Parts: sequence; structure tokens; C-alpha cells
Amino acid sequence: RAEALRLAQAAVAHLGSFGPEADALRALAVHMVERKS
Repeated sequence: RAEALRLAQAAVAHLGSFGPEADALRALAVHMVERKS
């Protein structure tokens, strides 16, 4: 679970975007991680 979140954050950081798109990606990643647990 923590690893999935870390991967999601790494992906967002790799994109280098800190706008609404990055926020949406982070929210989606967190949602997916929470669904798995």
C-alpha cells in the first residue's frame, strides 16, 4: 500500500506537473490504493 502510493508520487514527480492534472492523478492513485486494501 505504501509502495503503491510511493510509485504514484514518483509518477507525478516524473511528469513534472504540479497543476490540476497532478492533483487529479494523485487523487486517483490514492483512490485506487484505498480500493485495494
